[in-house]
Amino acid sequence: MTTAWVMLKTIKELQDFVNIVSNYGCRMELVARHQVINAKSIIGVLSMDITKPLELRIYDGGKDIEKILQQLKKYRIDGVDF
Repeated sequence: MTTAWVMLKTIKELQDFVNIVSNYGCRMELVARHQVINAKSIIGVLSMDITKPLELRIYDGGKDIEKILQQLKKYRIDGVDF
């Protein structure tokens, strides 16, 4: 499992994020406190509090992991400690 922190500041960013992660076959989840949702579900992501950083969990990304992280670079944040 690979994790990264992301911040989706607008509905447009949220839509773009879901479009990017939907292009990959591996399982991805977004986590906010005790809520875990499918990162490829626009309805699920819309139900989350996007005013705070979200933990992205990528399972079995394999050879695509670097490409996924590169495509999500503009949403990633570093140094988050909760």
